[in-house]
Amino acid sequence: MGYPDAGAKTINVQWDFDYGKRFSSTPGYSFVRGSKKEVALVAQYEFPASGTKRIACKVQDDMGGEGLWTAEIEVK
Repeated sequence: MGYPDAGAKTINVQWDFDYGKRFSSTPGYSFVRGSKKEVALVAQYEFPASGTKRIACKVQDDMGGEGLWTAEIEVK
């Protein structure tokens, strides 16, 4: 199934801040939830070094849908 499914609710967000074409959640960024246990759609992360970084975000819904977003960013 693709993401999002019509009428579905986002239940899980995971981040990979060192994406290399194989998704692997960065420690502490798997099943990300806010202070009220809501799904956190925004994440903060401090990169250990500057340079071009490839990141990814995996999102899952309550109907089995899943999506993967990737981007290349410049860290200064």
